[in-house]
Amino acid sequence: MSLEHEGDGPGTTDDAGLLGVEERETLGDVVALTRVRAEIADGWTAGIEVVGSGADLGEAVVLEKPASGRCIRLRSRRLTEPAGAVEWRERPRRGTASRRVRTVDGLERAVRAAVTRTHQSPD
Repeated sequence: MSLEHEGDGPGTTDDAGLLGVEERETLGDVVALTRVRAEIADGWTAGIEVVGSGADLGEAVVLEKPASGRCIRLRSRRLTEPAGAVEWRERPRRGTASRRVRTVDGLERAVRAAVTRTHQSPD
């Protein structure tokens, strides 16, 4: 079975339908997850999640320790400015609510601090 489409039948896209749509760089475009995964402490995972909805839709870098449910979530304050101010939220363990810890000035700085935090985690 091929997923490639041939011809002008159903499933074709019309480039005219994308006129006026502007491509924007988001958090997932600028975070080097391979590097983050290599640097976080053993037992932690790293990924990108889509968070929020509607006008509040965005992406977050999520560092999680599945064994305990501990989670660090880094989200750009503005979707289209991924390298700008980043909101840092933490959940101490599964079953608890996350809380806003601070706002970090700059994505690279926030990711470095979060990676360091994974090595300081008591659980």
